[in-house]
Amino acid sequence: DVHELMGLLADVRDGHEPDAELARYLLANLTGRVPSAS
Repeated sequence: DVHELMGLLADVRDGHEPDAELARYLLANLTGRVPSAS
């Protein structure tokens, strides 16, 4: 959710390597606010 995305962005800001799969998953959820399978 948005909180997870903010945490991911905080990791990037702090110089940590984000989890690429998690990033793609969160971005897909964030940008995919169309009716989903869930």
